[in-house]
Amino acid sequence: TNNFFNTFYQQVDGEFFFGLTAQFDGQNPSAINLATKARTISEGETFLLIEREDGNAWGGVTPSFNETMLVKTNSSNSGIFTITKLDFENNIVSGTFEMTVVNPYTNQIVEITEGRFDTLFTQ
Repeated sequence: TNNFFNTFYQQVDGEFFFGLTAQFDGQNPSAINLATKARTISEGETFLLIEREDGNAWGGVTPSFNETMLVKTNSSNSGIFTITKLDFENNIVSGTFEMTVVNPYTNQIVEITEGRFDTLFTQ
């Protein structure tokens, strides 16, 4: 299988960026992304997943394994993302998420519920 998982929390040009990417070979959805853009994160914080703009958190889904397009959250089709654990000493981050996205070309609705992660991250 070609499953892939990557998580980071890094400072770039004075701004902080969090990113989590998970790819699942042969599954639907085939990829899930969660991220913040130019925004710090902290344990216990909940973010609204909306547009991919400075200061926001956003999410995305690749609906099926035969597609490459990432369908992203926005103000109309959003979600939530909560950091339940953030351990900088051991580089551990845990959280929960849910989101609903709509493919603008097919109008396919993809809903993720009860999502969770427990992983190491790079700094």
